[in-house]
Amino acid sequence: MVVSGAHTEPVSKPLGGVDVLHTGGGLEHWTQESGGEFTRWDLWYLVLLFDDYGGSWEALADTMEKTLAEGMHSFKQLDFEAKRGHMENLRHRLNEAGLDPARLVGDLVRDKRILRKARTKILKDYVRDSDKTVEMRTTPRYVLEERAWRGEWGRFPVSPAVFEPVFQDEVGRRSFYSEDASSGLARRIGAILEKVGRKPASSPEARLALYRAGLAALVDAMEVVDDSCGTVGEMFEEIFEQYVAIPWPSTGIAPGVYYRDFLDFAVWEDYGLTDHGMGRFFAAVPPEHVPLVDTVLLDIRADLLRYKELDYQADQALRLLVEFHTVKRTFDRFVDLAREMGPRHPPRINAMAKAAWDAGEPDLARVVFAAADLPGPRQDCLRKRHGPHA
Repeated sequence: MVVSGAHTEPVSKPLGGVDVLHTGGGLEHWTQESGGEFTRWDLWYLVLLFDDYGGSWEALADTMEKTLAEGMHSFKQLDFEAKRGHMENLRHRLNEAGLDPARLVGDLVRDKRILRKARTKILKDYVRDSDKTVEMRTTPRYVLEERAWRGEWGRFPVSPAVFEPVFQDEVGRRSFYSEDASSGLARRIGAILEKVGRKPASSPEARLALYRAGLAALVDAMEVVDDSCGTVGEMFEEIFEQYVAIPWPSTGIAPGVYYRDFLDFAVWEDYGLTDHGMGRFFAAVPPEHVPLVDTVLLDIRADLLRYKELDYQADQALRLLVEFHTVKRTFDRFVDLAREMGPRHPPRINAMAKAAWDAGEPDLARVVFAAADLPGPRQDCLRKRHGPHA
């Protein structure tokens, strides 16, 4: 198609003429304008944008999502997030430079060979790691997950990063651990913690960093172990219990840093390793820190809710928020939380109702169930759980 108002030539021709644009990878140079460099990826997006979508970024984004996004952890979903990240950055760069995308792409929009390649690269093929732009790598998922794993470590009195290499060396001895080998790995990580943690010079600050690094190492290890026997999970629970028992206020770490670090970690931990220990973690929160923990979880969830693809993590933050207030029996939050959660997680709703019932608040228990009894997944399951609290 001919773009209305477009020049009959691109703003800047590539060296070697147009033919050179028919070969090469996405990271290679296409053109330069207003002090900005544009790559083949930029060219492919613009050709596809005007030839197939009439210049509508929204229409292109909608097609990309329908074509590429599929499942929370699938390669298609991650590929979509990467490609969308580059597209959004391209729009931002064009706006910042005051450039007309139609003028920039010019007559190249009519090049059918480039169009075929654009359709293939953007809507069909997976992006190879070697051909990813910075924006394809630094998606919201990547940025927020990286922050969750280690984003607060620099604000610890002693950074867990000091001890992390010891664990990484141990886990890195093999590319994969069988069921039997994973048991040995768990024992060796436990031995490292015991040896280093018992050194005479090991202060509470150092132990806090050591055990936090150990928890991160075990989550990383889950990527390369067969934990059918549960030994790695059991070791995680032991370390988690010891981590919670450390008198962290005496280390000098700011309460906001301590809570943000671990709650962000718990939201993103995807193997269920923290499930059994969060009750102890929340029980240890003193009354004066209840508003702070509430705020931290709300802030984490607000960050996640900005991105549709992070709905699962946002829901995990809500589950932790419900568990926290259930453990602390902050009854004034129960009804609003039950309404927000709905019937998606009947055990969480049942736990809130039971806490109210056991505290002599049967009317509150009934209202909690009523607030959560909304149309949606697992509504029938929720109704079956009403039991004596209905």
